[in-house]
Amino acid sequence: MAPTERLGGTPLDLADPKHRVCWQAQWLHDPIFKNTVYQPIVAVNRTDENRSTIQNRHTLFRREFQLPGNELLQAKLYITADDTYKLYVNGHFIGVGPALSYPFDYHYNGWDVTEFLRADALNCLGVHTYYQGLHNMAFISGDNLQGLLLQLELTYTDGSSKILISDETWRCFAMDAFESRQLYGYQTAFSEHIDLRRYPVNWNQAGFDDHVWQMPHLDDTPIPEIYQLTPQLTPPVTYFKTYPVQITYKENGHYFIDFGIEVVGETVFTVSGASGQIVEIRHGEELDGPDTVRHNMRCNCNYQEFCTLSGRKNEQLEFFDFKGFRYVEVLGWPEDLTANNVWVKQRHYPFPKNAGTFSSSDLLLNDIWRICANGVRVGTLDTYMDCPTREKGGFVGDGFITGMSHLILTGDSRILRKFLLDVANSARVCPGFLCVAPTYVSSELAEYSMLWPILLEYYYHWTGDLEFVRQMQPPLDGLLAYYAGYENEDGLLQDVIGRVSRSYAVLVDWPVNFRDDYDDPLLTMNTDPKPSGVINTMINAFYFGMLSSAARLNTITGRPELCATLTQKAEELRTVFMRQCFNEKTGLFMDRPDSNHSALHANVIPLFTGLVPPEKQPKILDFLRQTRISCGVYFAFFLLQSLFERGESDLAYDLITSHDRNSWFSMLKAGTTTCMEAWDPDLKPNTSWCHPWSSAPIPMLTHELFGLRPAAPGWKTIAFSPKVPLTLKQAELRFQTPAGALSVSFEWQGNEILYRLEIPAHSNL
Repeated sequence: MAPTERLGGTPLDLADPKHRVCWQAQWLHDPIFKNTVYQPIVAVNRTDENRSTIQNRHTLFRREFQLPGNELLQAKLYITADDTYKLYVNGHFIGVGPALSYPFDYHYNGWDVTEFLRADALNCLGVHTYYQGLHNMAFISGDNLQGLLLQLELTYTDGSSKILISDETWRCFAMDAFESRQLYGYQTAFSEHIDLRRYPVNWNQAGFDDHVWQMPHLDDTPIPEIYQLTPQLTPPVTYFKTYPVQITYKENGHYFIDFGIEVVGETVFTVSGASGQIVEIRHGEELDGPDTVRHNMRCNCNYQEFCTLSGRKNEQLEFFDFKGFRYVEVLGWPEDLTANNVWVKQRHYPFPKNAGTFSSSDLLLNDIWRICANGVRVGTLDTYMDCPTREKGGFVGDGFITGMSHLILTGDSRILRKFLLDVANSARVCPGFLCVAPTYVSSELAEYSMLWPILLEYYYHWTGDLEFVRQMQPPLDGLLAYYAGYENEDGLLQDVIGRVSRSYAVLVDWPVNFRDDYDDPLLTMNTDPKPSGVINTMINAFYFGMLSSAARLNTITGRPELCATLTQKAEELRTVFMRQCFNEKTGLFMDRPDSNHSALHANVIPLFTGLVPPEKQPKILDFLRQTRISCGVYFAFFLLQSLFERGESDLAYDLITSHDRNSWFSMLKAGTTTCMEAWDPDLKPNTSWCHPWSSAPIPMLTHELFGLRPAAPGWKTIAFSPKVPLTLKQAELRFQTPAGALSVSFEWQGNEILYRLEIPAHSNL
């Protein structure tokens, strides 16, 4: 791991009422938006070309002010921007925000900036705002909503106070130093060909000459009515200055840089060169050859950028948007390149050291935990990202697995709560939820939506947060009603075509070559008219799981009548499902009624959701012993969970640690430092090398192998039912719960096993 040091300011805990703000500030716009009209976006395709006419707009805002000489007690700064901001106080970088959110639930941040202000001196607030203008999963943009809102509240030791707000006294500048020549991913980001000759040096420090800058545009109302501002109850992403572990000189200003591990952030250089000199900078997750970065990455991002120097001595060359990468290659560098003048401003959600730790006698298992934990750490920013490169989106299915892993690794439930709320908020676009949230991209996946109640239930048992579950009741009711609309006369879902996306809302697995030849004509039918009357066995098994989880959630929130109704509906579905989808001759579920094919997926999900009667399970388990992991990384979670819960813990452990082609061992063999999108790069041509959806071993080891679960909400009572294989001689695990730290270890001593369990002081077994 490359050495790091923390950057940025101290965020305020906006959950604390003493840090709430009463807004007096005015929303500032780049003047180019003065005559634009808000373009409400109902839903768009992620490759939709109908973009905003304004794109890739970097706007700088600044304000100087004099502080008196009396002693400053505290300075609290509240801020939000659309699409995003980077905040500076007297040139010091403070942080980035807000977390992605819909305008009707738009977040603001709070920062304690006391240490960065100078008493009895001129001070400067600087904000670099960015409006992207594209339709994608990384931003909610292309809607002509842009600008900045800021309020600085100063209190002094003598009891006096002052408020400084964003208003007409501010100045702004549309900066054109960040030229774009291409798009990355699915319209996720613009390339950044930086021309430092056009960069206003020291713009965020006091004394800068801004007389040619413009006055921002202000609306008639202080805050546009489209926004309903809410405090961001997750902390902003944390920044670290991360240095390389290796720099190799190749020839003639050509350098290769290795940070030792996949990082997510913005690369920064200090450099002295001639004005107009162009340097080429390449980023990548893997190599094309010895010390040669594969910048045209598998994940549809060609991280190759050409930057122009200004001629200033020791000037800073810093990218604005974040990338996911491990390696950097530099060509045309004008001087020696050392570890002192290149680093990464690495960003991720706050990740406490040693909150969730694991070690064992199995070195492979230790490495698997390590790459999964690394993937979750760098892949969690303001949401659980599918990847930090191609899409940068909060996919619901990805977040289902990543959310559990992140909670175990950090003990921090705030981002899982936000993720669940983000998905629920997408109901304003589609009552059945979008498969990425928050976004306007119109993708729908039924199994992802149906996992939401199960994840909400998991959140409740971990935290005991009954108030939030009650808050989620209306979107849950809407979700149930949405999918009830797909029921045929027998109660089975059929023809699950998204009502917003107008495409088949069933994934099964990803990539498509891991669907085990699932027999569903709608999966391969891309033209109209589509076949009708299609019943997908796997989706109906997920539907059973959603109904069952929703029934339990209604018990939790004190609605027993609805619980009884949903329970009865689930049992009726079970009866019809077994009659139409189960093949008595083979003892397996068919992919759909009357199909001759039984895919792994059609048999795993009925086990996972508890749909299969005990007497029907043996042949299915025999089938899974034969097929092993003949599925994708994402779906492996459901396979492993089903095996552990049905008495096949030795098989599940064997699959986690196997050397099969489809295994975490294959990822390690490929040289990854974070868990990947697919088992092996060659199994998916556009594989992302950082994809936290493949972190299933973390919840499997915690909840199944060690057998630790909350038996009462908030871990007040702890269930302990380990399933330790004979081949694992020793292991230990420690993680944080709402009740306190919990640690467990075991060691085989001959034919006996010795457990050591330390539980929080106020918890019971």
